Amino acid sequence: SPRHALRAGLKILRAGGTFAVAIDQYPGEMGTPCELLGKTVSTVRTAAALAMKTQPRVLGAYALMDDRGNYHVTIQDMPFPPNLPADKDAALNAIQRQHNDVLSAWIRARPEHWFGWLHRRFKDDLPY
Repeated sequence: SPRHALRAGLKILRAGGTFAVAIDQYPGEMGTPCELLGKTVSTVRTAAALAMKTQPRVLGAYALMDDRGNYHVTIQDMPFPPNLPADKDAALNAIQRQHNDVLSAWIRARPEHWFGWLHRRFKDDLPY
């Protein structure tokens, strides 16, 4: 369940495994405010929290469909921000911003391939 994702992710990562998190999805009340595509939206915390706690190698991935209906997957290292703030919430948000900056660049480059619109990513008009 989404409420137990952090605990499950920590267990998997500490055992040397791999854990995937879809950071472009709408997390509702379980997210925290962070900018994506120039707008402050509720943002998934799990990937940033895992990165902060375990400092694993974080990879981002996206898929583009070609004219024949085949998907081509690109995998990219996600940067870990240097000089994180001492405050845990500020550090978490700095990591979220780094991830959302990469995601925003991908979406801006090829917006027709991003399925986030179907998930109503910007469904809340957040007062942040």
